[in-house]
Amino acid sequence: MMTDQLAKLWKLAKRMAKKRQDPSGVFGEIGLFLHKSPAPPYDSTPKGSITFASTGGDGVHYGLLRIGTARGEAMPVVMTVPMNFDNLHLIVGEDLIDFLALGSRVGYFSLEQLTYDYQQSIDWLENSSDYNKGLGADERHLLDGLCKEFGLHPWLDVDEKLQRLNTKYLQAIHRTRGIEE
Repeated sequence: MMTDQLAKLWKLAKRMAKKRQDPSGVFGEIGLFLHKSPAPPYDSTPKGSITFASTGGDGVHYGLLRIGTARGEAMPVVMTVPMNFDNLHLIVGEDLIDFLALGSRVGYFSLEQLTYDYQQSIDWLENSSDYNKGLGADERHLLDGLCKEFGLHPWLDVDEKLQRLNTKYLQAIHRTRGIEE
């Protein structure tokens, strides 16, 4: 299922791709390898989710959750971390644009750490004065391209927003009636 937001992300990837570069890997340097068709799911991938990207490490992937009658742009984004058996899922956006905004300063690799050391990751995301200090010019260029294309603004209160999103949507992953097959 290709939403308008996903289609726009793919168009940007195609524009930013260098000659002979596969657009699916354009954002790989910032931890966002795009999937045109849903990747084969891990056992931990929520039923009814549509995997649209992965980080390229340890099977960490992002999916759009089809909850109830939600369609298109209204689908929240779930991060699945298959190697973290105690904390497999975290809702990381109300929709694709909201998710892109969460990683707009740091990229998407480091978001996995929210499932391993939540408080330290929150402290870093909320209090760091120079988020992209460790990023190279290419990585900053990619993040700037995403920000410009989608009008992204970083989340201001990451902890509060993640708590709200996960309270609202996380239980749907575990309810078979809440997720359409």
